[in-house]
Amino acid sequence: MESNQYIITLNVTDNEGLWSTTSKPITITPEFGPTANFTWTPTTPTINQTITFDASNSQPGWSKTLGDYSPITNYNWNFSDGTTINTPNQTITHNYTQPANYTVTLTITDSVGRTDAISATIQVFNVTEHPWDVNGDSKVDIKDILLVAKHYGTQEGDPDWDPRCDVNGDSKVDIKDILLVAKHYGETY
Repeated sequence: MESNQYIITLNVTDNEGLWSTTSKPITITPEFGPTANFTWTPTTPTINQTITFDASNSQPGWSKTLGDYSPITNYNWNFSDGTTINTPNQTITHNYTQPANYTVTLTITDSVGRTDAISATIQVFNVTEHPWDVNGDSKVDIKDILLVAKHYGTQEGDPDWDPRCDVNGDSKVDIKDILLVAKHYGETY
């Protein structure tokens, strides 16, 4: 919120020529709507796993009508699997039954009817697949990180391309792939 502060000065002169002056600061806050934001845990979910979506980082807007912040009254979640939920709660859970990339959209509404929306893509993995176990030895360790690092910067079609190293399936080996392996470091299957 960006407020503007002004100094208001009043000069008074009477019919005898006597005068006085006083100044007071006032702050003008412009009206603005709410801002939607959310996170989810776990960040790399698998099918049938409960995912917690948290919109507590969403920010209320300022309302001239209320002369105050206008609280968020509704959270509309579209999980792009045919499920849409309206709730007054900031936190909600959901699970997916199929592995895929899903675009989750949160639309918030404040007490004076203003809205904002934000979307994020969530990759849901098959529970039987563990793409971060790059070398397939049933454990995530330094060998997996080194294998991905060896192919870092390659993309599908390059002569040094290794599809196992494309952990997130976006047709390139980059920092996102290394981070996914690192996140699961130490896991065994």
